[in-house]
Amino acid sequence: MNDFPEVSVIITVYDRDKYIYSAINSVLNQTLDPSKYEILVVGKLENKEILDFLRRERIMFIENKERAIGPKIVDALKMAKGRIISFLEDDDLFHPDKLETVIENFSHDKKIGFMSHPLHIIDNENNHNTLSNTGYQSIYIDKNKPDKKERFLKAWKQGSKARYTASTVSILKDILVENIGYLQHVNFSPDSFYIFVSFKSKYNMIYSDRNLGDFRMSMHSLSKNLEELGNFIKHKKTIFILFLS
Repeated sequence: MNDFPEVSVIITVYDRDKYIYSAINSVLNQTLDPSKYEILVVGKLENKEILDFLRRERIMFIENKERAIGPKIVDALKMAKGRIISFLEDDDLFHPDKLETVIENFSHDKKIGFMSHPLHIIDNENNHNTLSNTGYQSIYIDKNKPDKKERFLKAWKQGSKARYTASTVSILKDILVENIGYLQHVNFSPDSFYIFVSFKSKYNMIYSDRNLGDFRMSMHSLSKNLEELGNFIKHKKTIFILFLS
């Protein structure tokens, strides 16, 4: 465990053992100096081999068996030491240069509080869907510019194609801590929460055009999305109106 990391990577787990090694190893195998980041795994995890693996790699595991995502993130935030928080779902992957790129962006522009990026789509065998690799634009949202809402809406519209999920988000810890009371009650779709609290903060936002990770399109992710579709649409519409009003 690093004493003074710049980035804390929070991996949320749901007792799905099949891909978790790949997810964690994608964070361990970063081009960024390992002393500059830490890994925290939070959620439900009962596989002894995986728990032993976390101990060997000196990765902190925070047990939280709640179904809702918000309380998991809150528990992890209480232990995170980095000023920047990057998220990863347990079946997605970081590309090797993900964290180095995050550090470069936040260090180069001190006004940035949020960064996101497109994801490649992969299947259960890690095969890439080539259609998911192109067509994205870099969007910078300057809070002092009159077109900030227009740029935000442009990024939002691009998001369905670019797969702006929680696994694409890097955000200043301070933004999350300031909204921790709301975060505690987030049941699902945390990416929407991260996006909107960042938009309402004083910090600028950047949507990179670089693919820096992989989104696994599996039957589990499809069934989960279909199961929650009604609540998901209602949730998106509610916070969209709330934060842009």
